[in-house]
Amino acid sequence: MLVNLKDIFAGGSPIAIAYEMNLSDEEVPGGGFPFSDPVHVTGRIENRAGVVMLHATVQAVRHVRCDRCLSPIHQPMQVVFENVLVTESQGDDSDELLVCAEQTLDMDALAKTNLLLSLPMKELCRPDCKGLCPNCGKNLNEGPCACKPEGHPAFLKLRKFLQ
Repeated sequence: MLVNLKDIFAGGSPIAIAYEMNLSDEEVPGGGFPFSDPVHVTGRIENRAGVVMLHATVQAVRHVRCDRCLSPIHQPMQVVFENVLVTESQGDDSDELLVCAEQTLDMDALAKTNLLLSLPMKELCRPDCKGLCPNCGKNLNEGPCACKPEGHPAFLKLRKFLQ
């Protein structure tokens, strides 16, 4: 969604933003397509005393698999961000300043960037996920498996030495 900012830079009335974005074909770093549901973008652009501010929220549901136990995860997420919109660079490398040289704002690109930057590095179904048994593959969150605990392979020689 391209937003025309000419009126607001001239002191015009605020602009309300509310729309849905389809990111179902967007592959994320690390692989996968987690956004099968529509992504909701809402916000407001307003000019207060010559300072043009963008306040926006992106709401989505991630459909991914746990990195440890491979269980499906359906995780709602909300990303809130603010930017000061300017027509030319002020020589300041602030992350809050967003240069809109053509007096237009590509809201899709901005919302998608903020959403992807807020994704976690590791997807876990819960913080204390025990993962899968390396021998039989049972999900250890559902209980212990019947495998004999051997320990870490690097310490097996020490165990034989003690016997």
